[in-house]
Amino acid sequence: MKRFIYFAFVFCVTIMAGCSKMVKTGEVSNLEATTADIAVYIKSEKGGYVSFNQYNVLLGESEEELVHQSKALKEEFKSLKKQYGKDYFDDCHEQYRFDPNITIDRLNPVTKYYYRAWAVKNRKLYFGDIKTFETPDLPPISGTHEGHDYVDLGLPSGLKWATCNIGASNPEEYGDFFAWAEVKPKKDYLWTNYRHVRRGSYNPIKYRIEGSYKTKRIHLSDDAAHVNWGGDWRMPTIYDYEELRTTCDFLWTNQKGVYGLMIKGPSGYSIFLPAAGFMSDPVNSYIPQEENHLHKGRSVLYWLSTYTTEDWKTANCINRDGNWARRNDAVSNARYRCHGFPIRPVCP
Repeated sequence: MKRFIYFAFVFCVTIMAGCSKMVKTGEVSNLEATTADIAVYIKSEKGGYVSFNQYNVLLGESEEELVHQSKALKEEFKSLKKQYGKDYFDDCHEQYRFDPNITIDRLNPVTKYYYRAWAVKNRKLYFGDIKTFETPDLPPISGTHEGHDYVDLGLPSGLKWATCNIGASNPEEYGDFFAWAEVKPKKDYLWTNYRHVRRGSYNPIKYRIEGSYKTKRIHLSDDAAHVNWGGDWRMPTIYDYEELRTTCDFLWTNQKGVYGLMIKGPSGYSIFLPAAGFMSDPVNSYIPQEENHLHKGRSVLYWLSTYTTEDWKTANCINRDGNWARRNDAVSNARYRCHGFPIRPVCP
C-alpha cells in the first residue's frame, strides 16, 4: 500500500510538472530602450518545443502585477469557456518556419520588467515561467550644432540628422508646419496665401524652370531649416533621403504613444519621425475633412528641399503611410507646395 501511494504521488507530481512546462517563456532579443522581442514556445506531442499560433505575453513591472494579470486571464478564460463552450478556442498547432517572437513596444528606458508566456492547447490555458529583463537607456545624442541636437546614423556621406522637427522639443512632437520654400508657420495653408505664386493664380513667381527634366534645390533664403536654426542646418534633399532608404532600417512603430517611422542607421543610432500628417485647405483638399490638419498618426510627410522642373505645383517629400512604411518605396513628389508639412533638418 505504501509503495502504491508513493508511485501515485510521483505520478501526480510528474503530471503537474509537465503541465507547468507545456508553455515555455522564451528569452528576450533585440532589446532596446523602448522595444523588445520575446519568444514563446509550446511543447509538441513529440516532446520538443515548437512555435505555435495561439499565444501572447503578460508584462508588468512587478511579480505581483504579473500574478494578478495571470489570475485575471484565467477568470476571463473560464468565463468565455462557460459562455461559448470549449470549442470557442482555436487550438495551437505547429507552424512551418513560424516566427515565435512577439514585439513589445512602448517600454520605458532603464526599467525592470517581469514577463511570462501563455497559450491555449487542447482548449486549456497554460502559462510559462516568470522571467525578467531590464531595458537599457536611450542611446546618447551624437552632438549639438547651434543649440540643436543631431544623431550620427553612420551614413556614408557623414550627414547628421536632427533629433527633432523644427518647432519641437522632443522627437515625438510634431513641431511646426511649413508650406514648401516658406520659412514661417501659419494658420491656413492655401494656394491663395502661398508665398511663391502670383496673387489670384497658380502661376509661380519662383522655382519654375520649364524645359528638360531636372532636379533643382531651393535657395538657402527659402530653406526653413537654415533660416530658423542657422549655422549649417538645412532641409534634406531627395538624395539625402535616398541615402537613408538604401542604408538604414525602417520600422513603423509607436514611441511613447505616438505613431511614426523609426529609422535605424549603420551606427546603431536611430531617429524617429512622428506621423504628423499635414495641413491643407479643407475645401480644396482631395480628402474631404472638416479640419485642416489631416492624417495625424497615420502619414509621415516631410518636405525635402528639392523639386523637379516637370511639375511646378509639387515638390519632393518623404512620404510614408502607416504599415506601408517600406524602405524601398519611392519618394513621392506629388504633394502640393502650398500644403503644410513638418521639416526634419540635417547638417554636415
